[in-house]
Amino acid sequence: MSNIVEFFIAPDHQSATSVLNCGPGHAFESMACENLDLEDLIEWEDLLTGHYDDHLLLHTDDDEEQRSVVLAVSGHLHVALRYASPSRLAAVSEQWVRERAQDGDDFEAGPIAEILSGLAALARTATGRGQRVYCWLA
Repeated sequence: MSNIVEFFIAPDHQSATSVLNCGPGHAFESMACENLDLEDLIEWEDLLTGHYDDHLLLHTDDDEEQRSVVLAVSGHLHVALRYASPSRLAAVSEQWVRERAQDGDDFEAGPIAEILSGLAALARTATGRGQRVYCWLA
């Protein structure tokens, strides 16, 4: 699992990759999460959209000890989050927690629903600004 995941809104890929070494911080509107990784994002996308699209890997840090990555959230996931109702996000959270429990992971649906709700709010805000949602993992 990644230590830190920050979802953020940026106007373009070039601006998004500028956060590679330090994260979005206060430069962009963002939402931080702990103990998540790219696999979780992929699984959420599959549950919300019924399939997985490649996320656009924009840049990765070559430092093996402190690898960080910036990627663009796929268009399908962005749209699914933008239109998802709170009840849909709660249902996806519950389903994801059940599936992860089968693998021996211990998550609670409430915090996952909060993360998805925050991510959905970012997607709506980004759409209103004509921007995209990105993800920084460190």
